[in-house]
Amino acid sequence: MFVQFQKEQREFEKVFFALGYGRFDYQTIFDDFLTISCCALAYQTQEEIYLQTIKKYERSHLDDFVQLFTILMLQYSLLEDGEWCDPLGKLYEEITSRSKSSALGQFFTPPSICDMMTQITMTKDFGNNISDPCSGSGRMILSSNAFAQGNKYFANDLDHICCKMTALNMAGHKINGVVEHKDTLDNKEPFRRYIINYQYWKYKQISIFFN
Repeated sequence: MFVQFQKEQREFEKVFFALGYGRFDYQTIFDDFLTISCCALAYQTQEEIYLQTIKKYERSHLDDFVQLFTILMLQYSLLEDGEWCDPLGKLYEEITSRSKSSALGQFFTPPSICDMMTQITMTKDFGNNISDPCSGSGRMILSSNAFAQGNKYFANDLDHICCKMTALNMAGHKINGVVEHKDTLDNKEPFRRYIINYQYWKYKQISIFFN
């Protein structure tokens, strides 16, 4: 299964870096791809945001986004019990590492360290509410869920791109929870709140509803 994940990840990155949209840099394209994907899982409740995001692209570009979304969903569908993957975080690390500005470099906790921390801190209990105050791409949540399913997760991050990656990763892994774009250290209302897999047990459809 790991070989198949690697194959799909290479294809995901190959398709992404083949995109040539002239005036748009890869970080902008990636951000827009995340927004479009979140809208796709919002089941026509975010058409205004969707239309606002896609209006600067040509139709052929939208076909590329559909292909990327299909590959992403395929990677999630390959998962078996006890497995997790972070295709978005891995791609984003590659995007930021290619940036001319070193300040844009962003690297998340390696998967092996996530799994080690999960083994140290998690139990097999379920039905708990678990918080991740600085979620990044959501790797700690993915690792924790692979170890013990049935918990609800509450994630925060100040980076809006990280919030969308976490939301999509949680949705793809069928994790129930909430992601908030906010500064965890203050009590202000979040800039945006994502509700992940609302009543998945009932509808059996992954979803991201946000405001």
